[in-house]
Amino acid sequence: MMASVYKKGSMATRHPERYSAMLEKLRSAREAAGLTQVDVAKRLGEPQQYVSKIELNERRIDPVELQELAELYGKDIAWFVITADESEEQEKGDS
Repeated sequence: MMASVYKKGSMATRHPERYSAMLEKLRSAREAAGLTQVDVAKRLGEPQQYVSKIELNERRIDPVELQELAELYGKDIAWFVITADESEEQEKGDS
């Protein structure tokens, strides 16, 4: 049985809640780093719309792009994709 596909904006995903959470983390990490979409775009050599479309789920982000943004924002790439529940489980396992 195939998983259902959710479509928000123009990008479909099999994991809509997790993908939305990742996009929210991208936006909040950018803001916490004190960067605007224009700042990020300039550093990546892309137009501002590139960053906007990613954050609005109008453009899918691939793992290499996610890694670039994670480094730019000073975050580990795992921070963007691990859910709160998974993070709590990891912390319990580390104790």
